[in-house]
Amino acid sequence: SMTGKEKGLFETELEEELKHAVTEERKAQNRLDQAIYDILGLSKQERIQVEQGLEELQEIRRLRTKT
Repeated sequence: SMTGKEKGLFETELEEELKHAVTEERKAQNRLDQAIYDILGLSKQERIQVEQGLEELQEIRRLRTKT
């Protein structure tokens, strides 16, 4: 990993743009998830359970791709 002094201005700017894009994508995904939960009529507890289940599935996938 480079220090701030070793990175060029362009690289630092691109990293900031990427962080911003990732943050905005997460916000959009969350809004979409909430809209779907609303359509399905899920309670707050059911929403939490769905999100926990999805996180577990993602972790299983990550573990599979590492081997």
